[in-house]
Formats: sequence, C-alpha cells, structure tokens
Amino acid sequence: MIICWYRLLYLISSTLIYVSSVSLDSIYLDSIQRNISDYTSLNNFYRSILQDLRQHRLIDTVASPINLSKIRSHQYDEEYIKTSCYETASDLLAAHGYDKSDVNLSISDLQSLLPAILYTIENPGCSRKSLPTSPYSLFSVWILGLIIIFLIKLIHLLIFVIIGDRCLLINSIHNSKNDSHENPIIRIRSSSLKYRLWVGLCLNSFTCGIMLGTAIYHLIPHIYAVPNENFDYIYLLRATIIFFGVYLFFIVEKLLRFRFKIDETQPEEAHHDEEELHNLSDTSIVQMAKMHGTLHTNGYVSHLNYFTNQHEYIQDDQPYKHSNPPARIPLHNDSDDEDVDSSVNQISIDKEKDLHHHHGSNTLPHRTRNLIFYHLINDFSNDLIYGCGLCTAFAHDYFIGSVISFMIFIEGFRRHSQTLSIMSRQRGVFLLLISIVFLLCGYLTGGFLIELNRRPNINLFFIEKEYIYSIVYGALFYTALVTLIPELNIFGHHLQMNLKKANQTTKQRRLIKVLILICQNLFLIIGVIIALVLASIWRYYHRIHIYEYVCNRDSSRIFCHRHSKF
Repeated sequence: MIICWYRLLYLISSTLIYVSSVSLDSIYLDSIQRNISDYTSLNNFYRSILQDLRQHRLIDTVASPINLSKIRSHQYDEEYIKTSCYETASDLLAAHGYDKSDVNLSISDLQSLLPAILYTIENPGCSRKSLPTSPYSLFSVWILGLIIIFLIKLIHLLIFVIIGDRCLLINSIHNSKNDSHENPIIRIRSSSLKYRLWVGLCLNSFTCGIMLGTAIYHLIPHIYAVPNENFDYIYLLRATIIFFGVYLFFIVEKLLRFRFKIDETQPEEAHHDEEELHNLSDTSIVQMAKMHGTLHTNGYVSHLNYFTNQHEYIQDDQPYKHSNPPARIPLHNDSDDEDVDSSVNQISIDKEKDLHHHHGSNTLPHRTRNLIFYHLINDFSNDLIYGCGLCTAFAHDYFIGSVISFMIFIEGFRRHSQTLSIMSRQRGVFLLLISIVFLLCGYLTGGFLIELNRRPNINLFFIEKEYIYSIVYGALFYTALVTLIPELNIFGHHLQMNLKKANQTTKQRRLIKVLILICQNLFLIIGVIIALVLASIWRYYHRIHIYEYVCNRDSSRIFCHRHSKF
C-alpha cells in the first residue's frame, strides 16, 4: 500500500514538472517572438551574439563562414557544421528557406532557428577574424625595408660628415696632434652655446615628441587591434588624453624648477662671485667628461685627480669662443699653460710607461674602452628592436612602416649625435657603421618571424605582430620617459653653468631660461602633433578599406549607406 502511494506521488510530481516546463517554454518562446518577429530584429539579435562572442568587435567577420550552396544542396557533413558559422542573419534565413525581404517569424519558425543561433556561442567557426590582408610580397618585406635602412644610415653619415665638428663636445683627435710626449696634457673642446641650444632644445624635445606620439597613436592601438573595433576616431582621442597625462607632470615639474630656481647656481656671497666663476670655468666641462668617462688624455686619470684635488685651474684673459683653441690643462699644479716642468713631466711619463707595461699592449684608456662597449651594446639592443619592428610594420602596412622609419631616423640621429659629441669623429662614425649591421640583424629577425606567421602549420613557436609591436612600444616609452625627459629637465642646469662662465647677467640668464622652457615644450608638442596627423591620415584610408570589405558582405549596416554616397 505504501508503495502505491509513493508511485502516485512520483507520478503527480512528474506531471507537474512537465506541465510547468511546457508552460515555461511557451512563455519563453512567446517573449522571444514578441522581440524577434522580422528580419531587422533578428539581424540585430544575431549580430549582438557575434559581437559578444568576438569581444564586441563591430566589424570583424567570422573565422569560417558557412557556404550556403553546400547547405542548400546538402553536400556537407557534421564536422563541417561544427566548424562553420553563419556570417550574417540573411545567410541564416537563406539556409533555412526564408526570404529576408518579406519574413514574419512565428513561434514555430523561432524553434527551428534558435538552435542554429545559439550554437554560434560554442562554434569555433564563429570566432573573430581580422580584416584579410594581401600576402606579403618579397618587395614589401625585404627589398623596400633594406632600401629604407641604407637610406636612413646614409643620410646620418652625410650629416655627420658635413657638421661633425659641431658634434664634438670633447675632441681628442685634432687636439692630440700637437701634443708631445714630453708635455702630457689634457685637452677639452666645448661646443658653442648656439649649437647646444639647438641640440638640447630642438632635437631632444622633438625626438621625445615623435617617440611618444608613435607609441600612443600607432603602436598601442595596433597592439590591442583598436582600429578594427569601431569606425570613428575615438581611440585617437583617448591616446591624446594619455599624452596629456604624461605632459601634465612634465610641465608641472618644469614650472616648479623655473619658479624655485632649481637649475640656477646661486653664489653664496657677493664677494665670492669671481671665485665661483673661476672655479666653474673648467670644472663643469671636466666633471661632465669624467661623468661620461670620455676624457681624452695622453696621461692617466690619476693625473687629473691630482690636478683637481689641488683646486688649481687655468685662467684665460679672453672669453672662450668656439673657434678658439681648446683649453690646455697641465698635469701638475705648479706648471702654467706654456711651460711645464720637465722633471715632473718626466716622472709622469715614467709612471705612464709603467702603467702601460702593467696593462699590456692595450693603447685605449680603460674608460674609453668601456664607453665603446657601452655604446655597442646600447646600439645593438636599440637597433635590434627597431629593425624587427620596422620589418613587421612594412609587412603590416606601408604607411605604418613609413612612420616607424621616420621615428628610427629621428631617434638614430639624436643617439648618434650624442655618440659623436662624447667621442671622437672616427669612433663615432665607426659606431654609426656598426649600427647598420645591428639594424639589419633586427630587420632579418623580424622577417624570419613574419615568415613563420605566414606558415602557422609549422610546428614552431611564432610571434604575432601585436607582440612585436609591444616590444617596440616598451622600448620607445622607456627611452622617452626615462632617458629623454630627464635630459630635458637637467639641460637647463648645464646651460646655466656655461652662461655664468660667459659672464651673462641675471636678466640674460632668465631670458634664456624662458627660451628653454618655451622651446622644449614647443618642439615636444610639435613632434606629438606630427604623429597625431599621421595617425589620422592612416585612420581615414583604413576606414575606407573597412567599409569596402564589410559592406560587400553585409550591406544592411548603417555606415554602408553613408559610404555609398561618396
């Protein structure tokens, strides 16, 4: 008896569950039918599913669209259905025998269409697909890029050959010709104030602006495939806000330095002005040379240390000019500029011979050798990354490749100009020629990765272009924020020291500081504006390409009607 009651209870509960499920299904289908009853509503619903599946990419098509002729002729298998997807709602209706021009969907129609619609969520064929690109030609990837590299370096070489003397802040080649072994001296040549203004203000500021603009307007959007998300210029506006976030802190620091006179060297007492200028005349140049490790001398660093510890410096009766011969610094504190004690110099020569014998046959000073290794490694790391990014950019788009080429030209000119300023012309040109090899190595590396991307079936690890752009972006952002902007901040301090040496008045120094502030910000913004204009031009032509590609497959888009008017 108890078993009968249990069976009756089970039957009643099962009946209630079935009735409720049927009623819920009918309610669910009825609500769907009220919202999806014609082609427009079905098209919006299906497109929203694809957009959610493809991370709201509005213009991408599906990875594997279904061939309607195969569906209509029943020439397909189950595996084809599992890996293919309806690209548009019109394809979905056509495959099921509906005409999109005059369709009124009922509940039974939705019951037959909903499985195919909902299956797109799990179908791998419905994943996002970027806009198709033409196969990379041999000319675009290899020949054109190699021509650009040699052209960039050739222009660098011609510029440095023509104006190389103005790049030599510390010159040891021509200065050491008149030196004799009996009078070992240290010679330093300063650049003119005009040249330092142009290099410090214009070149560094403009290079910083170009690098920041290239990073935020070109590399970041392509890293996240932002240009394929929408049809407007909103991502350029967001990139501009990123730049102004960086620029805000930069200008605030500059104004604070200008207001509180951080870069000025104030005399402690009025009667110490002459002594301060006297100490500042050669100390700043010597300290900069020691800081860079580029003090060229026939003696050794111990001579300079002995000289600086005595606090004895050379005084010239006439103010220093760029055309004047370089300053002569004796190695002993008791000797003057014209006459050096022969016995002291002979002791220095003997000590130098002992040091040369101790260190072997190496003729380069230790610091100069380390500096050469430093520039070799620095140029190798920069040119390797830039060359790889240049090859990827040319394979991706000609216009982006041209932008990266312009950035490499400006950054390379600044970097090699500083190398020539620190070192002699021969060594600077040698490092410039070596950088061509480094840039070619990076370009060949990028070409190898591009070839692997074209053959994804190879069982090798390959890097997509978005990851290469990420590496280049990191290098540019680091160089701009960590190297160039600090150089812009401390430039006024070094210039102030030279202005005091030239006996400039306080008013003149203040006017030049205002000029520094204006020019640094002006050329920084000019560089960013150039990058923004180039990005806007690329966005305009790329959007036309998007319209042509998408409208050929789905003419119901709103922008297709606008595009057809042009």
